[in-house]
Amino acid sequence: MISDVVIVGAGPVGCALAMYMKKVANNVRLVDGACITKPQQDKRKLAISYGSQIILGRLGIWQNLENVTPINQVHVSHRGHFGQLLLKKENLGIPALGYVVSYNELQYQLLCGAKDAGVEVIENSPVFSLLNQGESALVKVKQSNGELELPTRLAVIADGGSLLAKKTMQNYKEKHYDQSALLAIVDTDKAHNNLAYERFTENGPIALLPFGKSYALVWIDKPYRSDKRVEIDNISFLNTLQNTFGNRAGKFISVSSRKNIPLKMHFAPRLIHKRVLVVGNAAQALHPIAAQGLNLGLRDVFELYMLSNKNNMRDDLGNSSLLLDYQKARSTDRILGLGFTELLNKLYSNNSNWLVILRGITLVGLDLMPFLRKILMRRLIFGSKLT
Repeated sequence: MISDVVIVGAGPVGCALAMYMKKVANNVRLVDGACITKPQQDKRKLAISYGSQIILGRLGIWQNLENVTPINQVHVSHRGHFGQLLLKKENLGIPALGYVVSYNELQYQLLCGAKDAGVEVIENSPVFSLLNQGESALVKVKQSNGELELPTRLAVIADGGSLLAKKTMQNYKEKHYDQSALLAIVDTDKAHNNLAYERFTENGPIALLPFGKSYALVWIDKPYRSDKRVEIDNISFLNTLQNTFGNRAGKFISVSSRKNIPLKMHFAPRLIHKRVLVVGNAAQALHPIAAQGLNLGLRDVFELYMLSNKNNMRDDLGNSSLLLDYQKARSTDRILGLGFTELLNKLYSNNSNWLVILRGITLVGLDLMPFLRKILMRRLIFGSKLT
């Protein structure tokens, strides 16, 4: 039987897409190479913008998340130099700027939601081939007892940084940053009061995201320094963090779950190819400095759903008209997201004298001009459509 949609990759973006596409299609399949129905060991914490929370809320799973911490304010500062900025939810009149959630919990709830909606989940089945057959695409997967062929009107690649996307999409770009993100959970002697921090240093930014009574730490630096910080004892690590970040969040008193992730960028200039499209990190895996990756991916999902739900597009979800409309609709948001992220990383990850002055002026300017601050906030929270 031919499917309406086959989605490759069952992370949060793939699962959310499966739930949305089940609203407009009868037969939706979700394929992953891993054993996704068992509890995951990924300890990452995700920063979800308020705009993304709306997208997830419409799926009916948000209320099932038990570990959600709102971000009501974000303090942005520049270590050793002038200029700082405080972003508040009151600036836009919204319930929160964003939320911090557990990757494991979000992915699990979305996967359960997809199953409950009637999505067929196929796990332990890595995709090794994706072919165009004119009126359909053919997804081939490996299984323990052989191979399985999944013909479909539309194939969506949603597994972040996948070789499949690299092989399928033309001019697929990849860039290694020579940076690592050190992830950890840290505690301080001061309540966070739902305040997040973004502290720029000459070697890279340090983010503290409120999660429960603790902070989720994201510390970006050269890989060799990050590797050493993962290996040193807790007291040495906390002292190094304190000396680098400062005392704004209080005294760091404990750390757990240290882990390093090498940073690289993937970007597909063209999102579509003969009944195939890419979404989420398969389409754009960006530097985490602006926390745009997952939020861009969820906007990909909602855009595809909205386009599929109008003008009888649901009758053939892989038709060229729908794919071209999707490519056009996502163009501005993606380019602005990539451009802003790259600019921010270059501007705030070095100690050049003229850049020190420029970024200080930028922070002061945004602090003194509320209308510019609101434009930036709306762009980061809702995307290029500013809705």
